[in-house]
Amino acid sequence: MSMRLHHPEDLEQAISDYELGERLRSEPRWLGAAHARRMGGAGIRRGIRGPSGGGGGPSYLLDFNAATFTRVGEAAAEDPRIGWPWYDLTTPWPGTDVPRIQVDGAILIEGARTNVVTDSADFSTWTTSNATVTLDQVDAPDGSSSTADLIEGAGGGSPKEITLASGLSSGDVTFSVWVRKATYTGNVTVLLDDGTSSPTTTIALTDAWQRISVSLASVAGATTAAIQVPTGAADVYVWGAQIEAAAFASSDIRTSGGTGTRGVDSCTFPTASLPAGALSAMESGTWSVEVYLPMSSAELAADGSALQLLHMGTAVDWNALTITSGGVLTLRADVSTGPAELTLTWDAGTTLTITVDFPGSELSVSGALTGDGSDATNGNDWSNYTSNNLYVGRAALSGAGHSVVIGQPVAA
Repeated sequence: MSMRLHHPEDLEQAISDYELGERLRSEPRWLGAAHARRMGGAGIRRGIRGPSGGGGGPSYLLDFNAATFTRVGEAAAEDPRIGWPWYDLTTPWPGTDVPRIQVDGAILIEGARTNVVTDSADFSTWTTSNATVTLDQVDAPDGSSSTADLIEGAGGGSPKEITLASGLSSGDVTFSVWVRKATYTGNVTVLLDDGTSSPTTTIALTDAWQRISVSLASVAGATTAAIQVPTGAADVYVWGAQIEAAAFASSDIRTSGGTGTRGVDSCTFPTASLPAGALSAMESGTWSVEVYLPMSSAELAADGSALQLLHMGTAVDWNALTITSGGVLTLRADVSTGPAELTLTWDAGTTLTITVDFPGSELSVSGALTGDGSDATNGNDWSNYTSNNLYVGRAALSGAGHSVVIGQPVAA
């Protein structure tokens, strides 16, 4: 079967898709590198980079490659929907001011986070109980050679675990780590303990890397993280330990010899950089955008963030498509008109499809756990704000721990 390529960028994308497909076929572990609790979800879709017009394809209104992007420090070039198959196979850790644009043109936007584990790939510093740690046994999920460690149960006592004091004693805490089967076929458990509560998460080990996490809200005292295997000489490969003062896990922050911080992602379209006709199409037509949420609605509320998916204007809630910390999806033109709004709940790893009909002053959504539907209001019009920047994925409230994958808005 042949296909006709109408533009040079279509040829470039076809080559990229072919190369990615060959990599996935030759190394199936990549397809399995999904986050066990948080980060599973949609698979890879065919990549489209930027607006297209020929060939009857979608008409994308924004190309995130053309935005002004800033971030202090490196970040993990992973796609929260599928794990570590990154958009640039040679750059698993893009540096300062490099956006994380996914294979389908969507962009990952996250708030600032700090990993308080001082050596994220070295588990020899953890306290062992009826267990041993052997360093640098297999390749890690990010492709680094022989940097993942092996934990093995030892002796007759129980539990068989390794533990690490986090140094965090208040607020919300989340512990996450990558795990993979060694020889043992069974389960692995992670836990957090603050002396009062000790929540756990357990998964079945497979031949693919999985990210597992556990969270503890409003901790009552000093917290300790643990990884446990249940019996005998049960073993597991581990990599990328991360402990964050947050209600849910963010993308990986690697550390060596000290804590590590990933700065906030900032994605902005100055008015002059908006594609021709994009603003006009957004204010006078119908368009849709897919939004992937690694955190649940309850976790977003616990974090206290509001996600301004798209925002044009100077006032915090003017001309904004926003998900509030209470899970309310709102579309507002200005403070005088009242928003169209839908109250939603969703599980971690949900993709919402949001459709905006500006001529009809209507907002609709599908994919939520509860709240799918539509709502309309009067007066929605972004035409009065053409001199302002368009912000993508910005946190509007005090919480800074937001995490969201925003697709390219597409005209209906």
